[in-house]
Amino acid sequence: MKNKKRVALIGNMNNNNFTLLRVLRSNNIDAHLFLYTNEIFLPDSDTTDLKYWKRYIHHLEISNGKPDILFFKKSKLQDKLKKFNFFIGNGMAPFILKKINIRLNIFMPYAEGIEHINENTDPIYKSLFLYPRPLTFLKNIWFKICSFLQTMSIDNCDSITTFNLHEFSIDSFKKLGIKPEIFPIITCFKPEHEVVSDKVEFKNYLYSKYKIPRNSTLLFSHVAHFWKNLPYTNYMSGFGKRNNLIIQSLHDYYKQNNKKKIYLILTEYGPDVLESKKLIKKLNIEEYVIWIKKQKRVDIFKYIYACDIGVSEFAGMFWGSCGWEFLHCNKPFFHWLNCINEYDRQRVSLPFFFNVNNTNDVVKYFKRYKPEKQKKIIEKNKIWLKKVLKNTLSTIRMKIHNKQPKKSRIAFLIGTLNIGGTEKHLVNLINSLDRKKYNIDLHLLNEKGMLFNQLDSFVRVFSPKETIKSKFNHLVNFIFTYARIKATNPKIIHCFLPQSYIFGGIIGFLLKNKNVIMSRRSLNFYHDNYKYIPIRKIEKFLHNKCKYILVNSKAVYKNIVDEGGPKNRIKLIYNGVIENKKKLLSVENTKKKLGLSFGKKTVFSCIANLIPYKNQFLIIQAASLLKKVDNNFIVLLIGSGEIKYKKFLEDEISKRKLRKHIVLIEQTKNIEDYYSITDVGISSSKQEGFSNSILEFLYFKKPVIATDVGGNVDIINPQNGILIENNNQDQLFAAMKKLNFNKKRNSKIRKGGRERY
Repeated sequence: MKNKKRVALIGNMNNNNFTLLRVLRSNNIDAHLFLYTNEIFLPDSDTTDLKYWKRYIHHLEISNGKPDILFFKKSKLQDKLKKFNFFIGNGMAPFILKKINIRLNIFMPYAEGIEHINENTDPIYKSLFLYPRPLTFLKNIWFKICSFLQTMSIDNCDSITTFNLHEFSIDSFKKLGIKPEIFPIITCFKPEHEVVSDKVEFKNYLYSKYKIPRNSTLLFSHVAHFWKNLPYTNYMSGFGKRNNLIIQSLHDYYKQNNKKKIYLILTEYGPDVLESKKLIKKLNIEEYVIWIKKQKRVDIFKYIYACDIGVSEFAGMFWGSCGWEFLHCNKPFFHWLNCINEYDRQRVSLPFFFNVNNTNDVVKYFKRYKPEKQKKIIEKNKIWLKKVLKNTLSTIRMKIHNKQPKKSRIAFLIGTLNIGGTEKHLVNLINSLDRKKYNIDLHLLNEKGMLFNQLDSFVRVFSPKETIKSKFNHLVNFIFTYARIKATNPKIIHCFLPQSYIFGGIIGFLLKNKNVIMSRRSLNFYHDNYKYIPIRKIEKFLHNKCKYILVNSKAVYKNIVDEGGPKNRIKLIYNGVIENKKKLLSVENTKKKLGLSFGKKTVFSCIANLIPYKNQFLIIQAASLLKKVDNNFIVLLIGSGEIKYKKFLEDEISKRKLRKHIVLIEQTKNIEDYYSITDVGISSSKQEGFSNSILEFLYFKKPVIATDVGGNVDIINPQNGILIENNNQDQLFAAMKKLNFNKKRNSKIRKGGRERY
């Protein structure tokens, strides 16, 4: 086995890694299992041939989440694992391996989400009053410590997997800025569980022992009884396993005087066994319930094969090992999954199961159940299971044999995600990054903004509760941002716009982070707005500490060079626009949708925030001149911003009697509609880094009139538009007049614009 990959499997919750050990070894991969000292599930309960497998099972000599994880001897564990080159683990494996500088290549959580992070979210004060016993209170404090340690170690994992798309589970990944990979844990090693006993003989034994009529339907549940006394408030989304649902359903079935006999086999497993027995007695259905002692997993398969229908959990989440075991044994089963739509959305197929959440539905299935009708469904489930297991094993093997990219965390900083070119660019950038390579944090320094909901939901966002305005609150926010970045320890700190550059640059310098990136996306006129802060000197200092300075036009590049930025660290990357895949309506239908009825007039549009330097006033001046020679046009000024400036524009429109020609429209997320109905785009800005709106006009095949400022000169040419002098109303009027009258020229420009885009 010299040339084989050596795989260490850390932890054994539900015997899943012991199963994986056997599956990998049967696929010629040298896998070994390392057990925590406090394992509940041991390999001897899941095999008839422990003697053979014992040589591949070792003891980690460290617990899963007890205080010894802080004090174990690192060199001893390093020596134990030094021969292995790939690691798959669960439990506290991310933290334990991080302590000895080993990456956890695949983290396969066994919890609904991530163990020790979202298992117990009860606040400390609540546990003090609910559980006044000192030992319980101390346990809860220790659990919070484990949660913190796990959170701080989660970036030590290259892949984190789940098959549970329930909101409660997925929420833990979102809070950590991690996008999990969707594939399940392998739960059964078929060669062993298929030979546990003679299935027909054992079923006859059950009939005989418990005096069950031969034509009865047998239900079997080996789910732990957790439905009344939950260990913490949010255990299994706050529902628990709801074992009482199947008990109540059995009572309701017999209450309706149904003649077909149904018997329920339950295991004495879990803290609420006594509560289940009390409920059965209260409902007077003891003669239809059979209790068996807690069994080894390998023996449980006898009962699964003997039963007609399995019974899983009813917490709304994806099933655990019990559900998988029913599938492996080709049995239909009851379960409740309340997020099937999310599986459809993610294009994850599911097998057939009885999806029930109330006793009425269960009783209906009891009445309708006929074994012969299940044969086609079982065959489909067999195909589904075979495909899922094949894909899962293929994915794991591929990760083992091909070196995975080491995941890095990026912390992006920006003031807000209100609608603007830079903000849209950042949202597109974050949503387009390969989440198999990057975990992402976004620090919003002022407020969330209108584009926030367009952000990938698996981004961890830090934002103030209220919009920050005062200088003192900015200082407090700086301290909090420093603390968060220090705690999360990102590989890269990427800053957009001046405020975030000051915050992120100084924080990176203080933390000695060598990978600070600054994206400058505008000309440096903003320096003049800072009277009491030496912004030029601060930025010049930070320029020399940055790994890279990204600029989006030649004009901005020159600004940075003039400010003393090192040329070898300045990288020119033009803006990009994400291609719009949404099917648009026709121009006429879009106008109707927007409530704009202005016939076949030429539509000029300026899409920009209402800020004085965007200079929409220039368009009003030019429109006033154009009106005198041609009445067949309309101008859309689309954007929001400064109230005072907006009032000024409205007054000018009224004063020049242009209300029939100029329409002010609030900024909107559905901006594509306005690009669609536009004939000619206008960028009237007095300063511009590199305009996103120009790019978007070109993408929609619209000619553009733009002022000769900043990066506009890098993209506008005679083949796609017209450049005019900055703040020159006569040239803007002439360009609008030219493009309004010359329709043939416009069609050529449209083609040139798309090519340039």
